[in-house]
Amino acid sequence: MEVSDKVLVVTGGGAGIGPALIREGVRRDVAAVVDVDGDRAQAVADEIDSPIPAVAYTCDVSVHADVVALARAIVTDLGTPGIVCSNAGVTGAGGPLIRMDPGDVEWVLAVDVRGVWNTCSVFGRLLRQAGVGSLLNTGSERSVGVPHLGSGMYTTAKHAVLGTSDGEKGDLRVSAPR
Repeated sequence: MEVSDKVLVVTGGGAGIGPALIREGVRRDVAAVVDVDGDRAQAVADEIDSPIPAVAYTCDVSVHADVVALARAIVTDLGTPGIVCSNAGVTGAGGPLIRMDPGDVEWVLAVDVRGVWNTCSVFGRLLRQAGVGSLLNTGSERSVGVPHLGSGMYTTAKHAVLGTSDGEKGDLRVSAPR
């Protein structure tokens, strides 16, 4: 995939594999760092050494309105994205599924499932309208069911990311612009 001269958006860009995605993108002259923790996003943006600036944005991807505002800000500041990586994710407190706290279950599903859908829905429409662009959702070996003791909810969420990605791929290939 050619990414030169395209704006790259990476949610979860402040930690985990997010900074690596940003660094790789900057090598191709693109960068927008998005994280729920604005200080982490800014720290990653500040460490990028490129003639093209890395711009930090704060966004809770589990909140649809926040993702809509994020998309508007990025288009205004940097232009229409060419690549959007829905990478934000959390593992939760872990432990046996039957003993998990309902609040922790909600948090994992909100970020890892609803956050992917929010990002794909908002940016997918934007990219389709522009007639260009790619969406990339971060899963893991958990997406295909490789279990890890004590992290069943994370595995559940990553299964859902794979299903969302499969559905999105089909939708984007056959649906008319909206």
